[in-house]
Amino acid sequence: MKENIKHLFSRMKRRKANIHKPEKEKSGIRKDTSKRTAFAVWSLIGGLLFVSTLAVMLSVNTRSTFNDLRAAVNDDDDQQEEEGDMDIITADTFLRDFVDAYMNVSNDPDALEQRRQELDHYMASRETEEEWDIYDVEMEGERRLENADLFHVDETDGEAVFAYAVTYVNEREEEIEPEDDDDDPQIEVTNEEKTLLLNIPVVEQDGQYAVTREPYFTAVDDLAGSITVENEDRQMDAYVGDEQEAILAFVNEFFEEYASGEEDDLTYMMQDPESLDGTFNYEGTVNETIEQQEDEFLVNTEVQMTEDVTGLNYTFEVDLYIGESNGNYIVETMDYQ
Repeated sequence: MKENIKHLFSRMKRRKANIHKPEKEKSGIRKDTSKRTAFAVWSLIGGLLFVSTLAVMLSVNTRSTFNDLRAAVNDDDDQQEEEGDMDIITADTFLRDFVDAYMNVSNDPDALEQRRQELDHYMASRETEEEWDIYDVEMEGERRLENADLFHVDETDGEAVFAYAVTYVNEREEEIEPEDDDDDPQIEVTNEEKTLLLNIPVVEQDGQYAVTREPYFTAVDDLAGSITVENEDRQMDAYVGDEQEAILAFVNEFFEEYASGEEDDLTYMMQDPESLDGTFNYEGTVNETIEQQEDEFLVNTEVQMTEDVTGLNYTFEVDLYIGESNGNYIVETMDYQ
C-alpha cells in the first residue's frame, strides 16, 4: 500500500516536470504618459509665473520703500538746512549792543570794568578758565563809535560771521610842556577817524546767540564795480499822421498836471491817476517819438522838470501808452525807462 502511494507521487512529479510553461511575450504597446508630462509642464509654467509675480511684487515694494526712505532723507536734509539758516534780523538785534560795547573803549578803570561786564554777557562760555583777550585793555585816550552798519554775513557750518562797517574815532590827549617854565602845560587833543569792517563770529542755539571767537578787523570792500551797460537799440515806427499834433498837445497838458497838480486833477487824463503833488515844475519834453499800435499810441519821450524849491533839474525817460475814452485821449500806462 505504501509502495503504491510512493509510486503515485513519483509519477505526478515526473509529469509536472515534463509540463513546459510558455514564455510570456512582451507587449509592443507603450503606456500613455502624456497626462503626466502635461501636468509637469503646466506645473513648471505655473511655478515660473508665481516666482515672476513674487519677484515683481518684491521689486515694487523695495522701490517704494527706497523712495520713501530717500524722501525721508531729503526732508530731513531740508529740515536741517532750514534749521541751519540763521535769522539775520534777530542776530543783528543781538549784536547791535555788542558792537557798541566792544567799540566804545575808555582808559577809565570804572568804564573798563563796566565794558568787561557788558561783553561777558555776549561771549560764549569756555571750558577752561582762560579769559577772552577783549577783556584785557591797555590804552591811552579812548575809542568812540560813530556809526555801525551791517555790511554782509558769511554763514558756514554751525557758525556765521557778521561784518559791520564801523566808523569810529580814536582820541588821545597829550600834554605839551610850555617853552616858558612859568606857563602852564598845554593839552593837545588828537582825533583820528577810521572806517573798517568789524567781523564777529556768532553761533545760534534754540533761538539764542553767543559770540564764539574774538572779533577782528578787515578793510571795507569797495562795492563800486566797473560795469558797462549796453544802450538798448530801440527801433520805433514813427507815426506822422493827422493826430500827431493833438497827441503831443495832450502829452504836454498831461505832464503839466502830473508835475504840479493833485491826483484828483488827473482822473480824466489817466486810467490810474497819480501825481507828483506839486513837488516839481514841468519844463517840457524832448526827443518825442510816436508809434501807432493796434488799439493805442505809444509815446516815448524825455521829460524835463525842475524842483519847486531849489530849481534843481530833473530829467527822466518815459513810455506813455495813450488810448481813447469818450472821444478824449487817456494815459493807460506810464512806464519809466
